[in-house]
Amino acid sequence: MQIVKKNKLRYKSRLVIAGVITLIIASILIYVLVFKGGFLNLTTKAPSNATNSSPDGSTKDNIKPTTTNKIVNDTNTKNQSGSSSNTNDTTTTNIAITYSFAGQDTPGGAVLIRTILDNANSEQCTYKLTKGSIEKDYSNQAIFSGTYYSCNYNVPYSDLSNGTWNLTVSAKQDSIFGTASTDVEVK
Repeated sequence: MQIVKKNKLRYKSRLVIAGVITLIIASILIYVLVFKGGFLNLTTKAPSNATNSSPDGSTKDNIKPTTTNKIVNDTNTKNQSGSSSNTNDTTTTNIAITYSFAGQDTPGGAVLIRTILDNANSEQCTYKLTKGSIEKDYSNQAIFSGTYYSCNYNVPYSDLSNGTWNLTVSAKQDSIFGTASTDVEVK
């Protein structure tokens, strides 16, 4: 009888220990997924021609973006009596683009473009790099990063030459869009 009680006690102890370990592992998984963006950074989709490098978070190039936004205006038409009436009384919102990083991690590395979009929810992103008469154009879909959308792209170093390039990022959603420009030094 005493052997049976010891076995039951061991079984219950092992069950409690297994439950505690499971809770600890589940807590760690939730922390990593919620606060660290996942194990494999599932929110970032790099284009097929991108290199596998990531920004160190610093803003090495003293980025000062200028933002230009276009708002679609309402259309006025004349009704049958000849008076003007507004056929579109909805107000459109522009997309604000903020650079979080634009530059290279290391000389000879890809040019990393990272932006945050405000007033957006599923856009087409375009990236234009110009240097003199040379233009390089790229595009992809905006990425949902948990609480906001962003336009992110890695431009291969082999596509560019050394020097200062003007970068313009544009985001479009239906009839609204936004643009932001800055200079990027390629080394």
